Amino acid sequence: MPAGWIILLLASITTARATQATLGSSGSNSCPALFAKITTNDHCRAAIELVAGDGDRAEHGWAGQETDAEFPSGCYFFDQDSSSGGYYFNQHPSGAGESDASPVCISEDDGFASGLTLFVGDSDIDYWATNSAFPGSYNVGIGGYTCQNVLNRIDSFLSTFAPSAVVLVCGENDLAGGTSEASTFERFTELVAKITGAGARVVYMGTKPEPDTTNLHAQYAQYDQSIRGLATSLADGAASPPLAMVDVYSAFEALGNPSSLYASDELHLSSSGYGHWTTWAADALADSSCVVWLSGLCVEPADVDVDGGFGGDGGGDGGYDGGDGGVDGGDGDCGDDGDSASITAAVVGGAIGVVLLGVAVLYVYNVRKKHPAASAAAKSSCTATEMGVSSASPGTIAHAL
Repeated sequence: MPAGWIILLLASITTARATQATLGSSGSNSCPALFAKITTNDHCRAAIELVAGDGDRAEHGWAGQETDAEFPSGCYFFDQDSSSGGYYFNQHPSGAGESDASPVCISEDDGFASGLTLFVGDSDIDYWATNSAFPGSYNVGIGGYTCQNVLNRIDSFLSTFAPSAVVLVCGENDLAGGTSEASTFERFTELVAKITGAGARVVYMGTKPEPDTTNLHAQYAQYDQSIRGLATSLADGAASPPLAMVDVYSAFEALGNPSSLYASDELHLSSSGYGHWTTWAADALADSSCVVWLSGLCVEPADVDVDGGFGGDGGGDGGYDGGDGGVDGGDGDCGDDGDSASITAAVVGGAIGVVLLGVAVLYVYNVRKKHPAASAAAKSSCTATEMGVSSASPGTIAHAL
């Protein structure tokens, strides 16, 4: 089990509190005992994942907001047929029971909590079974959402859930709809500013090399490159990176980008594709010291020495201080005023530093040896020419449902 999974699992066990939600009876306009109606649009969206579980949200997902006296007030599920079935939020103050509608109800004891992880974005978020994979999280993804759609809702989401971390996916629909890469990136930048300004980290799941959208891949690459630059810039001088990027595109290409990663429409993710996403997102959420992730490996940690060393003359931030003896990882010299006991401690501290440095070097060597594809992908600049894709103008294929 990857380290990220272990840390995330332990955190879930100790801090996450499962929110309990259920459906009321069909035809009713009230909730069962110990449960209450959901009275906000945002909570209604999040309740879909709690009620549907790992079910098919593509068929029965968010249907919209209304004001209708003939249906249950608040959040409800309508299941007359597949074409009109879905979850609605009814703003009518009283509403009424309807034979094919069931109120969505929240536990009075285990209701919605704040300070958890929030999944926000388009259909890639919407169809992701995050409730079971990330206990204690909330999912408000909506199929067809652009970065602009998310931007229109983000203030409300942040106020309602006060998340500690936001997993964000948006941009592909903007580009598919004809919005330029520059404008899409501007929207994304504003989103990140709002989220981090509210005190939450952002984990961005990058674009995908979808077989059905090859005409957009060059724009995808530029968009991801811009976001990587933003993540690097924001990490400079920060205690921990406020924005982390999971390079999905390069990781899928390192796997050979097989069709098994996608649903039959060659656009959305399959269970196999989501399996990779879940693993990579768990690693990124568990480790707040990394700027860019690729295939489960941190390829751009925070505070990396751009000269390739371990800081300074070989020590710097990576040095090991020998305590009172004054051994510094930069040059290994003992302090002039240290007594014999301090010098002994210094020598031991220096030896430990050398051993740990050797272990780190061996670890990096073995990672590169075991993951040559990931290492190669990390070195590539992922330009349109290297990917061998067309730089045609934005297509008309909507990345919506």
